[in-house]
Amino acid sequence: MGKTGMRRRAPHPQSIGRQRMWNSMRILRTFTTGDLAAVAGCELNNVHRYTKALADAQYLVCVQPKQHGKAAGYIVWRLARNTGPIAPRMSKDELYDANLPCTQLGAHS
Repeated sequence: MGKTGMRRRAPHPQSIGRQRMWNSMRILRTFTTGDLAAVAGCELNNVHRYTKALADAQYLVCVQPKQHGKAAGYIVWRLARNTGPIAPRMSKDELYDANLPCTQLGAHS
């Protein structure tokens, strides 16, 4: 007999986009937010929020700071902590990485 009343919730569209961003970061290694938005097919404001959270947690490092007044003067990011295939998840005040053992938080490790 099948189980009744146990439906799996569909993933939130934002988490699907963040998984695509994470996969893209792992492949590209070095990128701008514009590159990431184009490759992952995500909105730029979502890309900015996620890259900021990852940078704050030291998953990303700035390779080239923003160059004001230059045509291609965007921040260039590099993935510094590739912890595994599952994208780190954001909550209001922390980042959770299911790739790390136990309950280690990306922001505190």
